[in-house]
Amino acid sequence: MLNARHKRNLILAVMAALLCWCVPGLPAHAEDRIQAWLDSGAAGMAVEAKEALTLLSKERQSEAVSVLKKRLGDARKKGEVDVPALYLLALVDYSNYRTSSALGYLKQIERYYSKSKQISANEQMLLQERMAQCYYRARKYDDAATRYTAALEQTAALPEQTAARVELLEGLLGCLLKQRKLTEAEGYCRQLVEAAGKRALTGNPVYASSYLWSLLQSMEICQALGKTNEAETARADASTLLANLIDLRKQQVEAPGAIPAVRATMFRDYVKDMHPAGTTDYLWLAVNFEPKTLPLIAWSQGPSKAAIICIHGMGLENRAFTVFGQEMSRRGFAVYSLDVRGFGAWQAVEGHEDTAYDETLADIKRVANFIHRRNPDLPIFVLGESMGGAIALRSAAKYGDAFNGVIASVPSAERYQSEVMGFKVALGILAGGLEKPMDVSEQISSQATTRTDLIELWREDPKGKPKMAPIELIKFDLFMRNTVRRCKSITKTPVLVVQGLADRLVKPQGTFDMFKAIPNKDRTLVVIGDAEHLIFETDKQDEVLIESICAWLDKHIKPATAEHPPGSMPTAGEKAN
Repeated sequence: MLNARHKRNLILAVMAALLCWCVPGLPAHAEDRIQAWLDSGAAGMAVEAKEALTLLSKERQSEAVSVLKKRLGDARKKGEVDVPALYLLALVDYSNYRTSSALGYLKQIERYYSKSKQISANEQMLLQERMAQCYYRARKYDDAATRYTAALEQTAALPEQTAARVELLEGLLGCLLKQRKLTEAEGYCRQLVEAAGKRALTGNPVYASSYLWSLLQSMEICQALGKTNEAETARADASTLLANLIDLRKQQVEAPGAIPAVRATMFRDYVKDMHPAGTTDYLWLAVNFEPKTLPLIAWSQGPSKAAIICIHGMGLENRAFTVFGQEMSRRGFAVYSLDVRGFGAWQAVEGHEDTAYDETLADIKRVANFIHRRNPDLPIFVLGESMGGAIALRSAAKYGDAFNGVIASVPSAERYQSEVMGFKVALGILAGGLEKPMDVSEQISSQATTRTDLIELWREDPKGKPKMAPIELIKFDLFMRNTVRRCKSITKTPVLVVQGLADRLVKPQGTFDMFKAIPNKDRTLVVIGDAEHLIFETDKQDEVLIESICAWLDKHIKPATAEHPPGSMPTAGEKAN
């Protein structure tokens, strides 16, 4: 099946193209939903493979593939090559993670153009990038880097601030990071920072987010290479930009309907800069459109008495804490919500799509440092739920009393139906190996809640992660299980543990055992009889629980010690221990 996000993008893009051509039977209400796609310029494109597009828009994928293959056969009989049909077949296979088959179709197009010589620099660039994307998805990073480099060569005549050059540099950088070729990566990252920075000067906040990510990557690369001064410069620039973007988001994105409008603007500008030559080009861009968003967001109202860093559960992302953040900000707290590495915004950053727990712990330190620089006297707490709850406990175990306290909701690794999930992982390994993503969202969401509206909301989340590779699930299980042992190192940090008895995903006894493993006497256990798995990451917050949390936080808001000030973290050049 198609990746849920890519599937939605493909169907909407196809519908937009069909609407431009007035295909009978298209629902009238679809016009409002796809206006952004129309604004991007789809109306001026040539009609290609209309019958197959119609079938794809109706989710009749196998029929569409049959039509396209028939077109290929008819073209061969005439001694011709049907390039649009090859592109569409490659797109369908790529979206279904059949990368070898997708590459086969793309190589046919490459052979055709190498003989006919009828290809523009822009078309050559797009073809090479698509092949690079296939190789990257197949984790053949040398081949992907070669294709990205070839695509970059085609952009020589283009202004360097175009989306094409920035996107190609991001892809090439991702390949080098995967291979740990840091010295080579640093050179391309400098180019990326320069190109993304110039594009950001236009004042478009969408471009500013790409610039932010280039700075964050520059910071990490320089840090790993021991280039302290360069890392600190990148960190300072990234911190300033991140603070501005967080404030801008508070003003603009929290309004009803704002997020779809922002995404529509991002896509329109993206397509305009990529110059698609036809419908197939347009559809490929639509399917692969992954806007750079913020890995850290925040809610606050006026002066705050403390900051809370929130860590989400598996498959979710930083916006899962929106209602909780709004509630707590009204009570005088500044709430920050962080994307775990491999989730949320990280999925759109080449080289960082896989889960990484140690790096996430380092990110928590960086966020605390970010908060501390803006307000040195602000007490800092960490709150996590499910996977995030385990990460929160790990932060307390690793960093001692660097935080005023930690709240861990349903953090246990002991899960109901774990044998079923283990069997699915084993089948996934047999079918596609350790690294082919498999959809785990249905089982997890059905156990996490009985609310169908929440399940649908998670399923439609463009930043959600419904698919995970078996290797990621194995690492997740090991991380969660090892957290019990790490709890024994929490000797100083106050801890509040929360567990619902109606939880059908995590076994309450597992959470209770983790609570008992914490040696610090300043520990509190809150049990809620009717609470399902997710307690803080829902649109309905328990008033009594919120008041109890606030009382616990108020109790632990105290002046920082000289030795361990809350939020006192190393700079970019210091070693994270």
